[in-house]
Amino acid sequence: MDQRMIHMLFLLLRSAIRGTLLSEEERAQYSEDILPELITLSGKHDILHLLALGLKKNSLPVQEEINSSRSIYNAVCRQELLDFELSRLCGAFEIAKIPFLPLKGSVIRQYYPEPWMRTSCDIDILIHDENLDKDVVEEDNNKFVYSDANYYDSTGEIIYSKGELISKEDLERAKQY
Repeated sequence: MDQRMIHMLFLLLRSAIRGTLLSEEERAQYSEDILPELITLSGKHDILHLLALGLKKNSLPVQEEINSSRSIYNAVCRQELLDFELSRLCGAFEIAKIPFLPLKGSVIRQYYPEPWMRTSCDIDILIHDENLDKDVVEEDNNKFVYSDANYYDSTGEIIYSKGELISKEDLERAKQY
């Protein structure tokens, strides 16, 4: 991997997250020829929105391959959807009187300059083992259920599917992909 490209990616990420501009010396290191690699690497690590923000903030020229406003908009939308789902889950756990602890992205997001900067595609919640078999139901009777304990990964992460019941058959089918 091109070290110059990696260095520029970190400079742009720092600029986006800290809200600072690149120095003239740092700006001089940018060229559009590394943009395809920047986009590919950022996409693999789900930080394309931060790359887009860094490029936009520093008014660096970009090819048509990246739409900075759309990348940022998508990150904001995803964060809003996850916040909504987290509030649903928390409400359901409270109704069921099951102690729980949200973890990782949903918790540390508040420490970023903007919550959408911390991407996440799932919701991690810690609960006690003795509560794994209890039904968790929202006020409108949408049910959140856990898979059989045999299907938990080594971290004990629960499987959640937008309030739908997850059957063993569905779980086995999903494992095939």
